[in-house]
Amino acid sequence: MPRSVIWEDYNYLSGGYDEYFSNYVSPHSKEMVKKLSIEKGASCLDLACGTGVITVELARGTGESGKVISVDASRGMIEKAKEKISANQKVEFIRNDMFDALKTIKKESLDFVTCGWAIGYSSPLKLFKAVRPLLKQNGKVGIIENRQDTLMPLRCAGIEVMKRYPAHIRYLMVLPFYLPKSKEHLKQLYVSAGFMPLYLWEGEVEFNFKSGKDVLNWVLHTGASAGFDKVMDASIKDECDEAFIEIMEREHKKDGRITILHKFVAGTAQKI
Repeated sequence: MPRSVIWEDYNYLSGGYDEYFSNYVSPHSKEMVKKLSIEKGASCLDLACGTGVITVELARGTGESGKVISVDASRGMIEKAKEKISANQKVEFIRNDMFDALKTIKKESLDFVTCGWAIGYSSPLKLFKAVRPLLKQNGKVGIIENRQDTLMPLRCAGIEVMKRYPAHIRYLMVLPFYLPKSKEHLKQLYVSAGFMPLYLWEGEVEFNFKSGKDVLNWVLHTGASAGFDKVMDASIKDECDEAFIEIMEREHKKDGRITILHKFVAGTAQKI
């Protein structure tokens, strides 16, 4: 799937992204930043900043004497992030692809680099290797990301829908293949890129819905849907939506509710 399709979706999602997603997972994103022990006056880079949850924490940690650069490919996400930054906080926003943005940053100029919920949109090992030269000696990186086995009911339902209408498939979603499988997998990625892992952990956030229709509405308002609504031909959108709802109700509704687990892995590491 072309990345431009995904970025366009995030522009659309930005208005309700906090309500449907960030507000639920932000405690875990903030915990990741806390484990980095951000220092006053530090220079930080937040890749794929989204609506700015991590950016805000970095700006608070660095104080007025520090500097934060926040990068995102979505115009809508950056606009939402800007709304959360106070006038006395030094935050520079750049709308660009992560790798293209990294090419513009001076080597050994950063104390901290973070990326929340987005390394799956790249080759994680390649990204870590690109980040390492930009960090000062003993600089730190912090990552929080979906685990490869997250949101399985949604993924399985989506595959079933595609099987029903194979002639109408426009794109294939490959994002899950780039997600870390576990904290051990994330550890291996860090070590392979020249980092010493510091803290590694896993967790999950539970979402409960009354109906398949509620699940679909949630999917179409969160990062889980980035590109999802474009996988199938628009001419059969209604049929696909109805099929998705029916599958979720039949396969996953128990005791009057549908439970979806958003599983994640997080970790911090230091340049060696």
